[in-house]
Amino acid sequence: MKKRIVFALALVLCAAMLCVGALAAEGEYDIWVDGERVTDANAADVLGDGTVSYDAESNTLTLNGAELTEYAEGGYGVIDSWNDLTIEIIGENTITARGAAAVNCDNDVVFCGDGTLEASAAGTYEEDGQEYTYTVISAGSVKFESGTYNLHSEDGAVVYTFEGSVEIT
Repeated sequence: MKKRIVFALALVLCAAMLCVGALAAEGEYDIWVDGERVTDANAADVLGDGTVSYDAESNTLTLNGAELTEYAEGGYGVIDSWNDLTIEIIGENTITARGAAAVNCDNDVVFCGDGTLEASAAGTYEEDGQEYTYTVISAGSVKFESGTYNLHSEDGAVVYTFEGSVEIT
């Protein structure tokens, strides 16, 4: 009888571990795009329309014909990342931000690719009692390696960095 109970408990434990493993497989990344958090499940097609993908190994977000306008509740950017981020631009892309930055990165951000990005920011968002309007904002450095960029800000800076530099190569 004890063997059957031990065997049954072992089966229950194995089943529970499989369920936990399945839940853990859907990792979440500290990046949001157009109001959607990037996860393992949606990284290959973040928005479900083939225009945005994310490679976690290289921290590269690829925009390919994307038209982005939304930001996550409590977020500061239409693209909002807490880590270093490379944004690869393919084709023609637009980001229209209202009350948020087009791109907000808490570390370094690098723009590259052969495409075009038209990004604008209007309206302000508040943080620590101050109002801000930035098209691209980073706590680290901002680097434009390749591509074509047309950036606008109605009420503030186009590119702002707290502690880093801005480089165009």
